[in-house]
Formats: sequence, structure tokens, C-alpha cells
Amino acid sequence: MVTRVHEHVGSIDCPNPDCKKDTPVKKTGTGKLSIKCRWCEFENYATPGTPHFKNIMSRLRPAPAGSVDPDDGALPKPTPTPTPTPTPAPLVTRKYAHER
Repeated sequence: MVTRVHEHVGSIDCPNPDCKKDTPVKKTGTGKLSIKCRWCEFENYATPGTPHFKNIMSRLRPAPAGSVDPDDGALPKPTPTPTPTPTPAPLVTRKYAHER
């Protein structure tokens, strides 16, 4: 499984006119901005160099230094459970007709 790192850069008010709640903004590994509202499930990406990207950057409230992404800290990370090693099947000997 490939894990993609998203850097939390700040927050904006949700672009959904019916919501307007504080929504985290992340920057992907390719430089796109990712907006995902936790309340209304609004989701959008903005590619660098586009007017949409510039609009989001102008409304962005920067995250304080060393802050944790609200999505990453909301739930504790599950501890991996060790996979049990399978026990080998018992050795089965076959009796032939002349050995019975």
C-alpha cells in the first residue's frame, strides 16, 4: 500500500455556502491543495498556477508552527497486531493395502 504524505498548511472557511465551517487545507506531494470539509463532506483540489489555487491561498489562515493536522490527531493510530505464525499440519502417514 502506498502512503501519500499531505502537509497541513492551514485552514479556510468551507467553500460550500451552506456550511462555512473551518476546514483544513493540506498540500499534497505534487503541490496541489486539498480541501476536505469534515462536516458537509465538501472535497476539492486546486492545482498550482490556477486561479482557484490563488484564491485559496489568499483566504488561507496559516497553521501555527508545529501544529498537528486535525484529521491526523482526531483518532488514535491503531497498533498493528502481530500475525500469528501458522502451526505446521501434523505429518500424516499413509498406510498401503499391503501394510494393513
